[in-house]
Amino acid sequence: MPRVFLPQILWHSKDNKRCDRVYSLDFQPIVSPDPKVGDENLVNRKSVTCLRLATGGADEFVHIWQILIHNQAPQYTHFVNQSLKKDEFEQPLSIKILARLVGHIGEVNAVRWSHDGKVLATGGEDRCIFLWTKDENGNGNLQGDYEENWTRTHYFR
Repeated sequence: MPRVFLPQILWHSKDNKRCDRVYSLDFQPIVSPDPKVGDENLVNRKSVTCLRLATGGADEFVHIWQILIHNQAPQYTHFVNQSLKKDEFEQPLSIKILARLVGHIGEVNAVRWSHDGKVLATGGEDRCIFLWTKDENGNGNLQGDYEENWTRTHYFR
């Protein structure tokens, strides 16, 4: 029977106690690593692919995730067959939340990146569409202990 590593992104929650549904997700078109985010040694290795994912869900938040895919990680079946020691095993995938975008009132039903990956559009049951951009100056919408700042640049109702 094949074994599959299946990551779960369930952190949409107002109170961080229960998990809410994710309604929409979209991968950012630009697939180059950002050395300012995360472990520089890990990101700079050619064996790692860095992706950015936006999700919207049953809470009123939009989350930006960093996904690192370790292309040369050993297969899970080798680990199960004991051919590798536990401390030598590298997970094939690591996921980290980079930002929480706050602004919608109610569920977020749609998230989409622009064709160049610089603008994120979000839409919700509040009948509003927001356009967001990453704020390199640190003046944006920083919520909690997240690494990135985002600014809502446009608002359509």
